[in-house]
Amino acid sequence: MPQEVGCVEFLRLDVSHIKWDEEILILDIEFSCASGHYASTTAMPFSRENEMVAILFEELLCSCQSLPANSRRGQISFSIRNRHQIALPLRRFLKGYLDAFQRYCVGNLQKDELLLLQANGIDFINASVSLHDKGREERGEILFQRAKSYYYEESFDLAIRQINRALLLVPSLAKAHHLKGLCHRELSHYEDAVRSFLDWKTLVPSTKKEPFFVLGDLYFLLGRFDKGVELFDEYIANFPGDPRGFVGYAQFLYRLRNISFIQYLDQAFQCDPSLLREELRQRWIFEFADSDPQHGLTAHAARTYLNMEKRDFAHMVRKRLVPSHFCEESCRYFFDKEELDQWSDIVNRYEVFDAKFSRNPAALSKVLREQQRKVSKKIFLIPEGSRQEQLSLWGLLEDNDAAPQTKSIIG
Repeated sequence: MPQEVGCVEFLRLDVSHIKWDEEILILDIEFSCASGHYASTTAMPFSRENEMVAILFEELLCSCQSLPANSRRGQISFSIRNRHQIALPLRRFLKGYLDAFQRYCVGNLQKDELLLLQANGIDFINASVSLHDKGREERGEILFQRAKSYYYEESFDLAIRQINRALLLVPSLAKAHHLKGLCHRELSHYEDAVRSFLDWKTLVPSTKKEPFFVLGDLYFLLGRFDKGVELFDEYIANFPGDPRGFVGYAQFLYRLRNISFIQYLDQAFQCDPSLLREELRQRWIFEFADSDPQHGLTAHAARTYLNMEKRDFAHMVRKRLVPSHFCEESCRYFFDKEELDQWSDIVNRYEVFDAKFSRNPAALSKVLREQQRKVSKKIFLIPEGSRQEQLSLWGLLEDNDAAPQTKSIIG
């Protein structure tokens, strides 16, 4: 039902933080009005509970009045729906903090009580999810469910705040660590995501495989290949004979340019040839991070080296089946010879495709000499001021293709 203009509904009050020494409560308020659903934060000094309630109501009305959507409406008098019914439980809730403050001053506030006070709140719409009358486990679950709702709304910072409150109460809540890692990953806080996922991995049963692959993706993204090797060394010890463990281990060794990676691909092939071929087609990363467009091969040079027809080569590049790089500056592909060597050796060894790809170094040398002559001729013909610009053309691609799709990394 549309909400009446001028009517404010007080939905929820949460204690965000307690500054005992400063005698201040930091409160999060959720409310709704005709223009939408909102949240605000206020600092509430300790005083008599009646005064605190009056200040809180005044803060709520000011927050609502100051919203851009409401200020455009002109002079509207706002009022709080069910103000008198809300005031009584609110006074009781705040009085609990005043009593706790008195005990805090004389050193008589227990640790468990302090935790409950720091993760507390009152819901005026649905009493079943109010925190103030629940135990630690129940509060932790309610806060986790709130965080999950924020996550699906893509409000990742708000989700993390609720998760932190849940973990304050229940540090061993594995699913909260997992959700926190997902939020950090969405925010590109990859180091924080690693820490959260490591906590999750520690708390879940040792038979669970998912944490290894989630962490593997992050280690790969961060370039922490040595940590990836350690991770999949543990995976292979826990799950011997699982070909995905051999593939994950091999991927990190490959990026470290450790030639022993091929031994682990061989083991994966012995366990499940079809799985390995699919991994190599769709998820294996042949590209090295240090490939340089200035020293790369053009599309023409790369397909000549691999003895491929232009149409077949273009199709495989677009499908990310051949290792390639995309230069944003020139909007063209370039190719790394070392990567092409590794790619052809691997896909031939495990018969990943129906065709075999035999390299032709002599044909590549001929193409490179022709390209060098063209570049030298252009340099000779253009003004000296453009010499550096023309040199930068060396090694870039001739074919303008769309930017490549991204691959998933491991598992």
